[in-house]
This record gives sequence, C-alpha cells and structure tokens, in this order.
Amino acid sequence: MKNALLCVLLLLSGCYAQLPERRPAEPDHSLRKLSPRDALRAGSATLNPDLQLLDLMAVQLPPDLIQPGDAFNFSVFGEPEFELKGAVVSPDGNLSLPLLGEIPIAGLNVTLAREKIRKALAVYLRNPQPILSPYAFSGRSFTIVGKVNRPGNYALTSPLRVLDAIGLAGGFSVGIIKNDSTELADLRNAYLVRQQTVLPVDFEALVRYGKLNHNIPLLPGDYLYIPSVAMQEVYVLGDVFEQNSFPFREGMSLSQAVAYAKGPKDTANLDQVLLTRGRLSQPELYVINLNQIIKAQAPDVVLQAGDMIYVSAGPLKSFAQIMEVALPTLQGIQGGALLYEIFRNKGTP
Repeated sequence: MKNALLCVLLLLSGCYAQLPERRPAEPDHSLRKLSPRDALRAGSATLNPDLQLLDLMAVQLPPDLIQPGDAFNFSVFGEPEFELKGAVVSPDGNLSLPLLGEIPIAGLNVTLAREKIRKALAVYLRNPQPILSPYAFSGRSFTIVGKVNRPGNYALTSPLRVLDAIGLAGGFSVGIIKNDSTELADLRNAYLVRQQTVLPVDFEALVRYGKLNHNIPLLPGDYLYIPSVAMQEVYVLGDVFEQNSFPFREGMSLSQAVAYAKGPKDTANLDQVLLTRGRLSQPELYVINLNQIIKAQAPDVVLQAGDMIYVSAGPLKSFAQIMEVALPTLQGIQGGALLYEIFRNKGTP
C-alpha cells in the first residue's frame, strides 16, 4: 500500500514542481450543497437546496389525531375509582376504560375523544367530567442521537423546529480531549433524515452562524444525527518538536496547530508552510507564510478536519518529495490507517 501511494504521489510531482505562496479562501458558511451521492439518495439531484428549504419551512405539523399506541392518563372529576394511568390505544384503535370497556377513539383529536367518552359516561353518571390527558404519542415523535446530552425519542405534540430539538436534548455534549475541554458535536457532518431522505439542513450554518432558514419545522419520524468530532484530527509533521495528530475543534487555526506540536524548531522554514487538504487523487495544496501570521502581518488560516500541515527545514520543492519524507511518520501516527481517511473529501462519493 505504501509503495502504491508513493507512485501516485510521484505522478503528481510534475504538477507541483514549484510551490508558490497560496492561501485557502475564507470558509464559506452559505448553504452546504448535498453531495451527488446524498442528492441521489434523497431523490433530489436536480433540486435547488435553497428552494427545498423554502418548501420545508412551509411544512406544518399534521393534525393531532389519536393513533394506535398513544397512551393517556384518564380520570373523572369527583370519581377517584375511575382513575387510570398509562391507558394505551389498542391496534384496532380502542381505549379500554373503567365501566365503559372498549371505546374507539383512533382518528379523533383529544377534544372529540373526551366528548365521546363523556357521552358514554352520561349513561351511568350524572354530568360526568372526564379528563383525558396525553401521556405518550407513539406515532408522533422525533429522534435525536449522537453528541447531545439527552439523546432519544421525543414526543412531537406541538410545533417544534431543529433548534428546539437540540434544546430538548440538552444541547451538545462537552468532553475532555487531551486535557482540553471541547464540544464533541461535529456540526459540519450532522444531518436530518425524513422518510429516508437527507434534507439540506446545514447544522453548522444554523448553530454557528445563525442562518435561520435551516431551522425548519420537524415532522413525526424525523431523525437527527449529531456525529462526534472526537475522532476528527489535524496532522502536524516536519520540523516541529512533536510530530503528531491533534483533535480538531471548530475555529482551530494553523498557528494553534503548530503550537500544539510544541512549536517549530530553529531550522524550520516558516516562510513556506505546506497545508494539504482534500483527497489524495486531487489534493489542494496551500503554501502559507507562518512568519507573517506570527508577526500579525497576515490573518491566520482556519483549518478543517483532516488537514495536514508540513513544516519543512528548507525551501519547498515538490509535493511528492515532501510526502515521501512525511508518509512514514504519518502512517505511524495513524497506526497504519489508509491515507484516504486523511485526504478524504466528504463532498465527493
């Protein structure tokens, strides 16, 4: 595997014989487009995500009708012997109540069901006042899992949006990674699935940058997944005191990553620091003047998960030659994992 990868790198060397200074553009926090794979899976390869979000914003919670599996607490005012907790609507739509037996209420809202029960009780009681309180709605719930404090299923008894769901789940989890407190939610790769379709909701744009067009209403059966950022890393190699992988965190910069590597050695060429991003077959290469960043003469560079930083001990000559030196260290850091996992581009199938 190592030899095959080096062959690919050597083939690329002609394209990168000279590496002029080049910085990545500032991150674009506009709507994240679905990848072709996700678009096909969603059946919406030709749809504009902005238009999709407009349609999703107009979706309303369906009528609150009783369904099999819904559970209620039941009582009658002034008649404690009729109290019943956790009565469940049977598969055929009936609710079994004291004195009345089976009462069909599926397809009714709670108000109509209560009135139906009141009329049935009026045969036995004078002016009955039944109380029918929803306990659980099996057919109207959403699921949120991953790096939130209280993952699970939540009843959808009133209109809720994406931010409401995150709030109900207690917000995002926070943990300690390498003695550093950090939020564990990977918002860039979080997603919302509705009826086996991935919706174009960008959690990062919504939570970090307040783009409320992504705060769409939820529907029964929605599934929200917030993956973990703990396994995402950046790599700092070359002429630094600690070549290693470091946990990626939102807003992490190039100078911070080099500092995590205990800084550059005296022999390091800080005028030409290589930042590699993207897939191995089509890597994006950037040459950054770290000296200018340190001297506040240029803005720092915001990193992405999977970025590799290489600090050379001299002028950069070719990408292939750099990787030939860096590859053994990189493989050692990863424990033999494929380089594709470093250079992967999540927007490409």
